Amino acid sequence: MATLKHFARWVHKEKPFVTGYPFQGVRIIEIEEPRWNGLSDKQILRLKSACEHRIATCKQKNQNLLLEVTVFYILLTTGLRESELALLNYGQYHHRGFHEVKRSKSKKISTKVPLPNEARDHLGQSRC
Repeated sequence: MATLKHFARWVHKEKPFVTGYPFQGVRIIEIEEPRWNGLSDKQILRLKSACEHRIATCKQKNQNLLLEVTVFYILLTTGLRESELALLNYGQYHHRGFHEVKRSKSKKISTKVPLPNEARDHLGQSRC
């Protein structure tokens, strides 16, 4: 809206509108920035500790704990949605990231989604 108002002011100065300045009396509504609603460092540390504790204590053979932890780290560090992660296959993983990732919200394909070292380490462990 501010861009339109600025442009209209410039046009009106160059060649006045017949009906007058179109933004006369129009106020721009101020909208406050949304609050950050992400996880705090303390919350992230607790989640990571819970993952490590689960790996250390759970010994049931029908569970793939390394896969669970890998999924957690990928979701935490990449910003992918659950549905986007579910559509990935291991063939899309190449040298430090995932390639050709279909984004569910925008329907676009990201050429590369980088994967930080921490998530990469867990991904390597879960393959073994």
